[in-house]
Amino acid sequence: MIDYSATDFWEEAPSGLLITHPDSRILRVNATATRWLGYEADALCGMMFTDLLTAGGRILYETHFGPLLQVGGDLNGVTVDIVGADGTRKPMFLTANVKMNAAQKPELLRISVVDAADRRAYEVELLEARRLAVKEQG
Repeated sequence: MIDYSATDFWEEAPSGLLITHPDSRILRVNATATRWLGYEADALCGMMFTDLLTAGGRILYETHFGPLLQVGGDLNGVTVDIVGADGTRKPMFLTANVKMNAAQKPELLRISVVDAADRRAYEVELLEARRLAVKEQG
C-alpha cells in the first residue's frame, strides 16, 4: 500500500522543513532536514535556526530576512550557507512564511530549505567560462 499521508509527506518531503517560534527557536524539523544537516531531530529542536547559519548568513537573517518576514510575511528563494553537524557549509535556498495568530501577531515561522549545491557549482562554472572567454578576447 502506498503511503500518501501528511506525516509521510512532512518527513520525506523533497526539501528540509522547519517550524520555528518567531524568535527562530526550532520547534519541529523533518527527516529530510535532519539527514542533510547530519543532526538528530532532538538535537535541532530548541536550537535557534540562526545558529545553523554562517556568521554572514546570521547577520543577513537578523538585518534583512527576519525584518522582511515580520513586515511582509514571507521570504522567497534566498541563498544562505547552513552549517551541518560536521561543520560543513551547505548552500541552501531558503523560503519562509509567517503564521499569524487570531490577534495578527506572528505565531510560527514555516521554513523550507532546498539543497543549492548543484546550482552553486553551476554558477561557479559559468563565472569561470565567462572569465576564460574575456581572457581569450582580450
